Amino acid sequence: MEDWRAYAAEAERSVLGRHLRRPWFAPWARLARAAEPPDLAHRTFAAFYYWWQAHVLETLVDAQLRDRRRWRRQVIARWPAAMALRNRGRWLNPYYDDIAWLGLALDRAERDLGMHFRRPLARITAALDRAWDDGPLGGGIPWRVGDEFRNVPANGPMTILLARRGQLERAGAALAWLDARHLDPATGLVVDGIRPGAPGEPYRVDRAFHTYNQGLLLGAEVAVLTAALALGRAGAPEVEATAGRVYRLVGAVDRWMAVDHVVVGFEGRAEFGGDGGLFRGILARYLGRVVTDLPGEGPQAVAARRLAADLLAASAGATWRHRAVDARGVWFGPDPRVPARIPRAGDAIAPGASAAAVGAALLPERDLSVQVGGWMLLEAAARALCRS
Repeated sequence: MEDWRAYAAEAERSVLGRHLRRPWFAPWARLARAAEPPDLAHRTFAAFYYWWQAHVLETLVDAQLRDRRRWRRQVIARWPAAMALRNRGRWLNPYYDDIAWLGLALDRAERDLGMHFRRPLARITAALDRAWDDGPLGGGIPWRVGDEFRNVPANGPMTILLARRGQLERAGAALAWLDARHLDPATGLVVDGIRPGAPGEPYRVDRAFHTYNQGLLLGAEVAVLTAALALGRAGAPEVEATAGRVYRLVGAVDRWMAVDHVVVGFEGRAEFGGDGGLFRGILARYLGRVVTDLPGEGPQAVAARRLAADLLAASAGATWRHRAVDARGVWFGPDPRVPARIPRAGDAIAPGASAAAVGAALLPERDLSVQVGGWMLLEAAARALCRS
């Protein structure tokens, strides 16, 4: 029997012990250094990847739900203010995906821990709602201000956040738009995004397949349905239809992105470091939501929950078995089939700070993203598999 809670606790101790530091610009707070061992830019937080920090924050919320600790609650309470201070005193930045990720973390801290982040959440949700455009692409928000690329990493977390915040009309429209334009008919997987096409062409599709985009659509399906049920706006037909879509997508993940239920990446290609280090962990988080939150007792709902649990258990187990260990704790690698390696100070650091930066460092284990991705995956297993 796997002890998912113990594995998640050890992952947290290791990742925070190496990466959690007091930033010079906010000595009352903590943030996570983006590389370990760090160079000067990472040691001083001159290198700062907003959405990585948002995922550390949400994973801290996962950990607090697993094991309530006063010190961790204080870190969570101060984290968003430190992020804003490092972001030149602003909650928002030009990247809608970044602010949607932070919004999800803050919403969970409010919803699950009883904390209060009303002001930043109001600004984030208002900015996301204003960015919606029914124009040439039929809906969606761009991934950044002034850009026409409308991708799942911006629209997925936006949909989940707005559904959870009660803005069901916009969230429902966003989910319908994602389902209509971002599902690849050949694989059943979610593509990365769409952009305006040439004259006479409705739009062009970016057919890159990333693990986290699959998780985002799964999370959006579950969030919109549960919000609609809570408001009395959905019934058995909607439950059955959602279960069918979720079951098909989880099955496509198993077919195209997993090896013996272990999630690796599209056609068995690992996603390595930089931004890609977070991708499998994000998929795991929303596979966990399928396990715990997908309503329905019909055959497709039951099968979707069972397959999601199998994928989560196999992926978490492989990640844990292939960890590396030294005096600073456990280290995770980017490919759960391969033993992790322990980085050294001379190893190159991944430049990733955008949705397009999915290339690997010389040794991806050095990236915060890879370590948090492993920790996130184990927290998802602890939350979902210990309850299912």
